[in-house]
Amino acid sequence: MNFGKPFTFVFDDPDWLKKLAMFALLGFASLIPGIGTLFMALVFYGVTIDIMRKVINKETPTLPALDIGKQFMDGVKMWVISLVYSLPMLVFGIVIAIIIVIGTAGGFIAMDGDNAGAAGVVAVIAWIIVACVVLLMVLYGLLIALIMPEIYARYAQFGTIKDALKFKVVFKTVFKKPVPYLLSFVGVVLMGIVGAVASSILASIGAIALGIGALYGMALAMIYMMLGYGHFYAQAHNLATEEII
Repeated sequence: MNFGKPFTFVFDDPDWLKKLAMFALLGFASLIPGIGTLFMALVFYGVTIDIMRKVINKETPTLPALDIGKQFMDGVKMWVISLVYSLPMLVFGIVIAIIIVIGTAGGFIAMDGDNAGAAGVVAVIAWIIVACVVLLMVLYGLLIALIMPEIYARYAQFGTIKDALKFKVVFKTVFKKPVPYLLSFVGVVLMGIVGAVASSILASIGAIALGIGALYGMALAMIYMMLGYGHFYAQAHNLATEEII
């Protein structure tokens, strides 16, 4: 895996400054609370898919032009796909809430008489179960982080939600050759750190230069980060599937 390219390929495009500047304008959508930020994020997800398609198809990963309609729809579809894969997290959260309610109620009932000891036992059991469920949530979160590149890649390659939700194919592909996905995970973490630092610096410069320019600076760092994610994801898919294909 080429760890350097996701950080530098953006600057290989002769029009990189103009294209990034156009994407960063979407940062001002954040002035509309909630909806504006969501809109910007979905468009950026679409841009990530654009880059992944180029890398997967072995094309030169020049920066895509701003195509809000298409990129927004790609982002919406990826949001739906991500939501489906996140459903177990929702189930875990509901289970934790139910256990806490039952454990608390049981404790109060036990304390109503001469059963203080029983109340303590109920509370301990409840918190042990909660801790186990939280551990499952952490493990599932790590699993999703590992398979996410292949989820994105299947949508980028085939263009349908159905293909990205072929769970058996996704898991088989990842676990048949997991190293590229592990390397991608490391790369994404590094890209996230670089993006966070860039966001802080650019937001500070923007705030000094033009007040709400901080939004522009943060959007600039975010789109750079998302492009890097896409490159790492696509590389992982290519390395893992080259023998299969």
